[in-house]
Amino acid sequence: MGSLSDEKLLSALDKHDQLIRDCVAGRILFRIFLEHYNNFYMFYALDGHESGPEEQALFASHENRIAPHREVWDSIILRLCSDEDAPKESYIQAGYFGSDEATKRLKAISERYLDS
Repeated sequence: MGSLSDEKLLSALDKHDQLIRDCVAGRILFRIFLEHYNNFYMFYALDGHESGPEEQALFASHENRIAPHREVWDSIILRLCSDEDAPKESYIQAGYFGSDEATKRLKAISERYLDS
């Protein structure tokens, strides 16, 4: 992604926070959310795995703003499967779920981090 400035990071966080809000409020469909959200946490390498010391410090200073996006990645995107596969026992047993459950989880994340 290259080096991020404080301004660019905050702008990206604002944009992606709004996508979460828009989805949980029903202003956009979950599939549209996914298209525009574009695996934000990993796309921007917000875990710092591609960052030098300056960018890691930037991420650390905005940890509270990054936290909901890490949770979207960890608890939704990594566990998401197609709605067609979601009811299959093998997917359920493996911990995967479809868009309905993903939207519920997104709402919980929004309530925990963004609705304050």
